[in-house]
Amino acid sequence: MRRQMALQFQVGPMKILLASGNQGKLKEIREMTSHLSVQWESLSSLAGFVMPEETGKTFVDNGILKAGAAAVASGLVSIGEDSGLCVDALDGGPGIYSARFAGEHGNNEANNDKLIESLADVPLENRGAHYACAMAVVFPESKLRGAPNVGPGCQLITENEFLPSGHLAWVTEGQVQGRILRERAGTGGFGYDPLFYYPDFGKTFAQSSSEAKNKVSHRSQAMGRFLNWLSGSPLQF
Repeated sequence: MRRQMALQFQVGPMKILLASGNQGKLKEIREMTSHLSVQWESLSSLAGFVMPEETGKTFVDNGILKAGAAAVASGLVSIGEDSGLCVDALDGGPGIYSARFAGEHGNNEANNDKLIESLADVPLENRGAHYACAMAVVFPESKLRGAPNVGPGCQLITENEFLPSGHLAWVTEGQVQGRILRERAGTGGFGYDPLFYYPDFGKTFAQSSSEAKNKVSHRSQAMGRFLNWLSGSPLQF
């Protein structure tokens, strides 16, 4: 509790940009940090800004690409989060192409339909999958306060083809395991949640409350590490 109170005190004046146009992700992150006084900015606050095409080969690459572009355009500490569904029977696909699996970016219904079709002949025991998330916080080197306390499960990246000059990236990843059903169940969440069955809940993420999902999700794991890192005041805002 003492640590959380300290974080609340430190985070008060902090303004952080979420480099995503996905309102579902923004809603989840705001819910996860509702007990803090973080001022989350969205891409809609950047007039005329166009996010570059996601050309990275990994979730980490795309997270850095998004956060880096937003950090340069806004001058703010920026978080780029790239996530997706990795299905064992599809050799880890759709992976980084999850949002555009069926061709049109962000068409959840079409993406779910294609996933059902792709796994039509796959037996239940081979329908394992996991949600994966890579979260990258990009900031100017000048904002780093002393030696970085990176933390377990995290890394400080100084070189990446998508990292802007003069900037650093703090990166972490999260995963949650489940399996894919043959048909949708539930109306909550977003993305592949109606098909993603989480054994510990005995139901899909779409059938679960946002509070329950946010305690175990791939995104909440990454966000938890970010907040732990931020509580050590690593950056000068």
